[in-house]
Amino acid sequence: MNTHFDLFPTVGQFRERTGGHWFFYKSNCTGEMRDFPHLVRVSDDPINDWGFRFARVLKTVAYVVVDEGADGQPIVEKWSLTAQNTYA
Repeated sequence: MNTHFDLFPTVGQFRERTGGHWFFYKSNCTGEMRDFPHLVRVSDDPINDWGFRFARVLKTVAYVVVDEGADGQPIVEKWSLTAQNTYA
């Protein structure tokens, strides 16, 4: 399936510390949630989901939007990273 996420090149990947899973991320080119400059791929088969989360990926942590509060503000989780690769 070709989604909006697939239209832009991957800029990096990281390994999340708790589960040890690798995640790919791209630049946020949606025009939404400008405080979060990345889109992190969280699903390869999004049926009821878009398959990505807005995020701010730094060197050792990623701040990932996981939900929206009753007031419309993003609910953000801080993910610790054990490894990260960025692409030129």
